Amino acid sequence: MGLKKKRLGDILLDEKLITEEDLQEALIEQQNSNKRLGQVLKELGLTTEDEIAVALHHQLGVLLLAENDKQNIKEEMFELLDEEDIREKRVFPIRKEGRILILAMENPQNIVVIDEIEDQTSLEVIPRIATPTEIDNLIETYLGERGIEEFIENIEQMEFEQVAEEDDDFDQQQLEEQLEDTPIIKTVNKIIATGIQYKASDIHIEPLDKGTQVRYRIDGVLHREMTFSQNIHMALVSRIKVMSGLDIAERRKAQDGRINVEFAQTKADLRISILPASLGEKVVIRIFDKSNLRLDFNYIGFSNDNLKTFKRLIKKPNGMILLTGPTGSGKTTTLYTALNYLNEETKNILTIEDPVEYKIAGITQTPVNPKKEMTFANALRVFVRQDPDIIMVGEIRDKETAETAIKSALTGHLVLSTLHTNSAVGAISRLINMGVEPFLIADSVIGVVAQRLLRKLCDECKETTIIDEYETLREYLDEDFTAYQAEGCEFCKDIGYKGRTAIHEILEVTPSIKEAIAARKSSSEITKLANAEGMNTLFKDGFEKVKNGVTTIDEIMRVANIE
Repeated sequence: MGLKKKRLGDILLDEKLITEEDLQEALIEQQNSNKRLGQVLKELGLTTEDEIAVALHHQLGVLLLAENDKQNIKEEMFELLDEEDIREKRVFPIRKEGRILILAMENPQNIVVIDEIEDQTSLEVIPRIATPTEIDNLIETYLGERGIEEFIENIEQMEFEQVAEEDDDFDQQQLEEQLEDTPIIKTVNKIIATGIQYKASDIHIEPLDKGTQVRYRIDGVLHREMTFSQNIHMALVSRIKVMSGLDIAERRKAQDGRINVEFAQTKADLRISILPASLGEKVVIRIFDKSNLRLDFNYIGFSNDNLKTFKRLIKKPNGMILLTGPTGSGKTTTLYTALNYLNEETKNILTIEDPVEYKIAGITQTPVNPKKEMTFANALRVFVRQDPDIIMVGEIRDKETAETAIKSALTGHLVLSTLHTNSAVGAISRLINMGVEPFLIADSVIGVVAQRLLRKLCDECKETTIIDEYETLREYLDEDFTAYQAEGCEFCKDIGYKGRTAIHEILEVTPSIKEAIAARKSSSEITKLANAEGMNTLFKDGFEKVKNGVTTIDEIMRVANIE
């Protein structure tokens, strides 16, 4: 193909979408980060991926990917290109027109990719410009669940033989033999595969009075999906123990294990927790889907103002930044995204984690190992002798770790960590309650980010609604806007929500707040001071997403308190 080659920056300048100063800022950032220019411009908030697509369309004369192109893509398209090529090359086959292949591409100027696909398919490639989000959505819609669905469809419906009852006397050898039976193996595989297919964060396998139920936590809410007869519960639990290397004979103590799963294009790390209960052992499987990890601020949900503040904080050469929130609020993902953003050849980044969730090239990541005396606090003492620029501590759990991390922040290092608190200001009280002196907190902590995850409305079925019933929200309704409610459809499995996004409040430790901390002011006093200086609360940040049609008022009320 004879597309005219022109740099993206020049195209955007010609279209007057950015200024020369914007371009120079982005080029400097690109040089430091080794990212594509379009991605850098988007992250800096200088342009959007839609504007980049339109600019390429105007300059190159290549058509944009139309909405109807995304619908009803035929199965035969995936015989032309394999899934690995589609994901790696960031393209997607749309349709064949005789000897022509219509191909969605992020970068239609990539002649190398076009030539490779033309050689592979013996077809002439005609590109359509697609945004990164459109490519991601196409992959998720058409390829994300294909392998798992095929796997589940092949699991036969079988009857189960009676196995040992839940009592103290059972035949260990008989149980081990039953665990090798195909029905039990397939059932456990189906339970796990369904969780990955549904993009669940957790799987709960629970004994009941008259059976066993399996519930999946999807977008933060539990949903019951399967039930089994009571007589197979012990076999299910024991099979999971075998898979995770646990003791199947031990039923009175809690046990923790781990399973790595690799199926089709899915790579997941499963954390197993088994708890003895009155009716039998309960299993909770936490799913870390490594293939679905996107270390990009655009996928987290930061508002433009909050993202600018957060980036300004993490670019500082020293000090401590804390992320707070309950378990499962996305703190670790945000930390990893920050580390990935800061990851450069010129920086030495060290982490101590329990455990290492995801591996990032170029970063030294150390797992906690108490048996080898590798605790958070001990690791920090070693780290300072490793000439670090940035240190990440998975979690501050005690006074020793807190004080060691603070000393690292005070001696010229940037320290990132997490705390379990309900608000950004609450992190200050938590550190004081651990026994850390307020003056040390004031001198070391430069920012605290509170984060929550909330469900996003399904775009296929959301409907408009009225909000007259929410009189307490009148002060937030300073303009007319359209509110939506969840309905439910086949696309979202009748839930009404699909996917999650984050809301934030960022406490930036300004000189006045530093004085308030050192003076042992109360949390309410510091909160008032921070609000007066412009801190957005979790609720206010969430309400902006209601105005933008991303979520519902009910969802905001569920995850955030009105301040």
